[in-house]
Amino acid sequence: MNALLNEFPSSRFTILAFPCNQFGHQEPGKNGTEILNGLKYVRPGHGFQPHPNMHMLQKTAVNGDLQHGLYGYLKAFCPQPSTAQFNPRESFWEPIQVNDITWNFEKFIISPSGVPLYRFRPKVEPFDLKDLMKLLMAPLNNLNAQTQEIKLLLSSLDNVLIKRDKQ
Repeated sequence: MNALLNEFPSSRFTILAFPCNQFGHQEPGKNGTEILNGLKYVRPGHGFQPHPNMHMLQKTAVNGDLQHGLYGYLKAFCPQPSTAQFNPRESFWEPIQVNDITWNFEKFIISPSGVPLYRFRPKVEPFDLKDLMKLLMAPLNNLNAQTQEIKLLLSSLDNVLIKRDKQ
């Protein structure tokens, strides 16, 4: 994520990371500080520091009866980008809903005014979104042309994911 943020050095582009332990209990850290210390000293280690526009927030439930309200809002605006599949042995929340977050590292793009625009599956890598982010942050000169360019970028991203799923 640092590499993606470095592509936009003077922007308001910010990444908010919400650790979650509802997927295979893969996030044992108690809070953002503990998780960041793990990144700094263990993996990748070597004094790793997150980009100043990358903010690790408190551990959060994103699904089920205990889900944080922000995730209810995000999921209402941006439904599941593909058919949701859940492994009951790795999904630690109830009830499981079709629009739930499927795994850690799902991504949402939200406008500066707080409107959720897009939702991406975990297999979408942060750098896959670079061209889309550049286009979304560019001055709006021609709405129709920009809309068409966004559609082309999203279609191209779909093709990348189809190839990645086959590997």
